[in-house]
Amino acid sequence: MALFFRRNFSEELDRLNQRMEELKATLAKAAETSKQQSNGLEVKFTLAQRDLDKVATNYRSAIVNCNSDYQRKKLLKGYEEVIGCLEQISTNSIDHTQVTAQIAELQKSNKNIPGLEALSRVGNALAVAFWLGVFTISIVAMTLSIASIPADPVGGVAFAAVSFGLMGYSYYEMFNNFDAIFEPKQVYQNRLQINSDAMELLKHADEAYQSPVASF
Repeated sequence: MALFFRRNFSEELDRLNQRMEELKATLAKAAETSKQQSNGLEVKFTLAQRDLDKVATNYRSAIVNCNSDYQRKKLLKGYEEVIGCLEQISTNSIDHTQVTAQIAELQKSNKNIPGLEALSRVGNALAVAFWLGVFTISIVAMTLSIASIPADPVGGVAFAAVSFGLMGYSYYEMFNNFDAIFEPKQVYQNRLQINSDAMELLKHADEAYQSPVASF
């Protein structure tokens, strides 16, 4: 969390949130105008407004809680692209090129996520094998160090302590990665949900604004 604020990610996120709030106000105004004009679009704008709240919450939560700078930058980029697409929809409802491309990109991302998740599990399996090797070596090293204590008490005890520490750390890493092979990969599940909700928002906003009577 401290790293998040130190690198000014919060400032960038605040700017994006402000743009999202402006879009929310635009949707609310459009919904109210539709209600007054009785043109049948109020429900569509209200639905898009609800989707917008969900998408904004998804991105904010994922960005703030992310532990990887690389993933955080990707999330910020994705958030900005969705916002830019919504801004384009609200100002030019005739041109659907950007929204179509953005939805296609989100669909492509969701198709790739299961593969990335599987690759992550393979990485965990390789890590288990590596730490198992380290664990085995540390056991052998500790056995040898204990055996050397009578001849070299100070060196033997020091070597045994280091070996024991390495054994404990490798044991922790080994089982931590072993659990990760089978447990749900929440980061990928969250990304799937974020993309799916963003697609719904873009579709609903596009449907609401594309009507000839939706000029607000």
